[in-house]
Amino acid sequence: MTSPLNETYLNRLRLLGERDRFYKPGDWTLTSLARNGLVVRTGSQDRFGREEWSITVDGRKAIVMNAGRRTGIKPQEVAQRRAGSQGS
Repeated sequence: MTSPLNETYLNRLRLLGERDRFYKPGDWTLTSLARNGLVVRTGSQDRFGREEWSITVDGRKAIVMNAGRRTGIKPQEVAQRRAGSQGS
């Protein structure tokens, strides 16, 4: 997916970027993101039947590429800030 992501998709990717999460089956947002290779099912289910989802490397790249849309910060600046904060 090379086009900018809408806020719904971007927010879902940000949440999954923090950790794997469980969602009800048939979630249209996740289905769309999965078709584009940005998220995958892990194969696990919780006791309520919700499926566990994980972000892919491409999904993480999409977050960085879309970072400036909401924050006003260019993607390169986001990468530089992350690199700088990991060295501290």
